[in-house]
Amino acid sequence: VVEANCANCHGMDGLSEAEGMPQLAGQRTVYLYRVLQAFQAGVRSDISKNHNVFLNDQAILSTAVYYAGLTPAQVTRKTGTVEATVATQSTGEKADSEPGGQSAEGADDPFFSIRPAMKRCVKCHGAEGQAKGSGMPSLTAQDPEYFVTSMMAYVDGSRSHKLMERLVGKLDE
Repeated sequence: VVEANCANCHGMDGLSEAEGMPQLAGQRTVYLYRVLQAFQAGVRSDISKNHNVFLNDQAILSTAVYYAGLTPAQVTRKTGTVEATVATQSTGEKADSEPGGQSAEGADDPFFSIRPAMKRCVKCHGAEGQAKGSGMPSLTAQDPEYFVTSMMAYVDGSRSHKLMERLVGKLDE
């Protein structure tokens, strides 16, 4: 099912190289299953309309289990690039300050300036973007275009999730 219907966009390894496509490797089974059910029911749609043409319940479950079992992509803090390996942990040493008052650690963190606003996100999606709840998506290493498009879909109502609509609606661009 994955090879015939998903791999062209999401890869057999779940690590899409196409801009605007989500990384599926390592996502929670329940989350993937619910998303695929939403495509099948027509509640969620995509531009190509490919997600809901082949799906039956067994295909949905098989696809969700397959991608959930793969190693998720990670983002290295030093370069900000996506890799299919586990990110290096910090040494715990105090970071040197950079010009402008931002620490060296902050210079490597694209979210440094918005970390306070992200406290709402951390409750469900984890401090490093790895969701603990079975129905929650992990956000680590998602394509930035896909991420922004997803957030805007909650704002404009094309994705429905009451909590996300409320939380994202409070964020500025």
